[in-house]
Amino acid sequence: MANDLTYAIVEVGGIQNYILSTGKLREMIGGSQLIEDLSKGILERECKALNLDLIEPQNATEPTGNKVLALQRNAGEIHLLFSSREIAKKFISHFIFKISSDYPGIPLFGALNDEEHNCTWTDKDSYRQCRASAQKGITKLRNNAPVNTGMSMLPLCQMAGLDGLPAVDRIGDDFISVCSKSRQSRDLLEAADERLRQRFETVLPSEVKVIWTDDIEELAGSGDKIAYIHIDGNDLGKLFRSFLESDDYKNLNVQDSIKAMADLSKLVESSTRKAMDEGLKAIMSYEYEVKVWQEKGRNKLVVPARPLVQGGDDVTIVMRADLALLFISRFVNTFEKEAVCKLSNKEIQLSVGAGMVICQKGYPFIRAFNLSEELLKNAKELTKDEAVRPSSLDYLVITNEVENDLELIRHHIAKTADKKTMLTAKPLILSHNNLHDFVDKGLMVLNKLPRSTVRPALNQCRKGKDESRSAFETLERNIRRELGGRKDSNLMSPDEFKSVFPDNSFFTTVHKEIAGKSVEATYVGDWLELAHLLPNYHDERSYSVRVERYLALLKDGEEK
Repeated sequence: MANDLTYAIVEVGGIQNYILSTGKLREMIGGSQLIEDLSKGILERECKALNLDLIEPQNATEPTGNKVLALQRNAGEIHLLFSSREIAKKFISHFIFKISSDYPGIPLFGALNDEEHNCTWTDKDSYRQCRASAQKGITKLRNNAPVNTGMSMLPLCQMAGLDGLPAVDRIGDDFISVCSKSRQSRDLLEAADERLRQRFETVLPSEVKVIWTDDIEELAGSGDKIAYIHIDGNDLGKLFRSFLESDDYKNLNVQDSIKAMADLSKLVESSTRKAMDEGLKAIMSYEYEVKVWQEKGRNKLVVPARPLVQGGDDVTIVMRADLALLFISRFVNTFEKEAVCKLSNKEIQLSVGAGMVICQKGYPFIRAFNLSEELLKNAKELTKDEAVRPSSLDYLVITNEVENDLELIRHHIAKTADKKTMLTAKPLILSHNNLHDFVDKGLMVLNKLPRSTVRPALNQCRKGKDESRSAFETLERNIRRELGGRKDSNLMSPDEFKSVFPDNSFFTTVHKEIAGKSVEATYVGDWLELAHLLPNYHDERSYSVRVERYLALLKDGEEK
């Protein structure tokens, strides 16, 4: 019966919170792999267990009998169309019970369209209404989900330190709950490692043993800081809505409309995957080149990064801090090249926003995540009104304990005393060669200006633009007279100084290309922060070669 078609949604509520809540990289990797498998191998396995035949959207036909049409299979979100309400109910009940039993603690929700909405195969509007109805059911379930407030252990049971639940096992010095144990299952961890090995097995010479570690100390190596990066596409929801309202969509029959939506989703997902791959390849290759330059450990490479979330246009990754800008540059370049679609005969290039937190290895992951979310919103806010949105990045370097609220942090440390100008030029626009030029000028400031003048200059900037004028003129005069400089390094030339400070001031107008968002700011503090974000291997023999290579990769990573 056509009117018995039933739309079902299965969704993980709060993917990042589920993956990152414990703060243990090993558990994050296991949780990430579970989310990745949920809409793929696990879905296929459980359909077989119920003798259901899964149809891919590219082969869309009306589901009858035991056939199930997969409308959407993103990480942590599955949309299915069943031939009857009875079969849909049975599947949802079985799937959620099975997954919750195997992996306790996963916030999994399932809902069907309500019975007031009939899903008719030949009526596209009916199936959109059923989708909205099922989504409303998911929202209601998530809003009514019980909040974990912990529980009293009394003297009867040991508490798991990571999540406050009763401990069921002990790994090393850590007591862990059943939820933590399920995320650390050997099957999940081995599957995660194997997936990465297959994707990147040809990046380095075959004799090099590539290790994807689940230990944050090993990942960071000799570095003391890590970067937590969250990237999300711009206007993807708007793009899908525009497609649904376009003549391109209205003129399609049901089968072709499902295929078209699937193709659009696939474009976004494949572009994100390619961008992630190219970003990781770039830092793996650079890291290996450094080991060759240093003439040590050529036959083994611990990858200084670990992907944690990758679903649709949403990416979360942790890596050693000094490679983060290289990864972001290559990611953005690749995504913008790949994610180009046509809508009503108009070519649309998609872009991303990125938020990044640089912190000590022991900094709580969930706090870093919350800050990165705010930074991501800040980066997106800068470009939200642009007809053609460029990619953008906002980041924060945490050198000591700070507030969790980004607005408070920026209020305290990013505005001059007179409140007229900014002490940071962030967020950064990632178009053309902006990131390369930012780092290039930062290196000149770090390596070619006297240390005795740079910090005092920033202190003067904190007072305001006018108050910093005297310090700028003194520094400019010393550069012309070739005074100062550093041992074994060249002093910045007058021409270089002019290129770094083109407005004859520490301050300049930033975001001129973004309508209504231009502001006077200084890059001086941002350039000083780059000391936490650039490679430093304490090996002067090949420093200049490494820097040139790093800059070249940044530039290549932004070429259109």
